[in-house]
Parts: sequence; structure tokens; C-alpha cells
Amino acid sequence: LSSYNSDTLSWPNEDELNESNELNELNTSNISDVHNLDSESEKECGNEYELSTGTGNLKAHLRQIHRILPPEENNQNQSTKIASNQPSLHDFINKKTPLPTSKQDKITNRILAWIVDDLQPFNATTNNCFRDMILECELRFEFPCYDKLKEKLMQSVLFAEQQLKELLQTTMSSFCFTTDLWSQMHQPYIA
Repeated sequence: LSSYNSDTLSWPNEDELNESNELNELNTSNISDVHNLDSESEKECGNEYELSTGTGNLKAHLRQIHRILPPEENNQNQSTKIASNQPSLHDFINKKTPLPTSKQDKITNRILAWIVDDLQPFNATTNNCFRDMILECELRFEFPCYDKLKEKLMQSVLFAEQQLKELLQTTMSSFCFTTDLWSQMHQPYIA
């Protein structure tokens, strides 16, 4: 195929065009005119096709009447091979891109802070309403497992412990403990 317009298809060096029953049956396609290009002038095939129908009839017309065949599977050119490996438009649009790790970690840390601050159990993250709320805010978020939450919690505890030690070493000159011991019937208490 040497040139393609939105409503015309042309090809070079076609011998003669036969009128046949097959040609008359192939009357619909997205191509309105089929042309044969000669080196000096343009010769028309004579068939006109509807613009509102598919290209299957045109493909059959080119194959059966004009002997224009699609390339063999093993003789495909590079651009055809690339095109066959491309995802469909539906797959491309619905592709779920992963959340950047910095954003994933930030949300996980916020969830962990909520668990600690509100004294929530770890299994609060498995609650469907909680998950729906988080996914409403960030659809690409992947919930961490218990082990990941525990690991991050231990990192936070160690960090807070280190910060407290540094604060006590740099600012504390003295300290005081006060205890209060009392008991009531069957209820001892120490503060």
C-alpha cells in the first residue's frame, strides 16, 4: 500500500482489475474509494465502500481481487512486531501503576501512628470499612502485613528510646521520683 487517506486506499503497479461476483459482494468498508496507482496516472478500481462499516470486507477485497496479501508471520517487519507487543488500549488505561515507595511508607507510618496513638489493635487494619476509607484516599495503596507493621513499630520504639536518652543526657541535671503506696480492700495500688 503506497498511500492511505481517510477515505481512499491506493497501491502501486496493479495489473488488471476483474469484475466478478466476489467483487460485487464486497461492497462495504471504511474506505470509500479503492484506487490503483500507476507511475504516470491514477487508475480507479471502481469499487466504492461505505465509510461507516468495518475494514474486513476491504481486506478480503484486497486479498481476493487484487492479490494483496498480509505479510507472513515470520516475515513481519520490526514495526509490526512492536505493535503486536503493545498492550491494548483497555489494558493501558486500566493499568494500575504502583504507588511510589515514599508515599507508601508515609501512609503506612500514618496508619502506625494512628494505631499507637489510639491504642488500636493491629487487626484494625483488616477492617473492611477502614480499608475502604484508605483506598478512597489512595487507590494504589497496598496494605502492609502484620510483620511489616511490627517491624516499623519496633523501629519507631528504638528511635523514640534513642531520642529520649539523648534528651535526658543533654538537658537533665537531676531528677526526682515520687511514689505513693496505698491499698484498699483487695485492691493494692502503687503510683
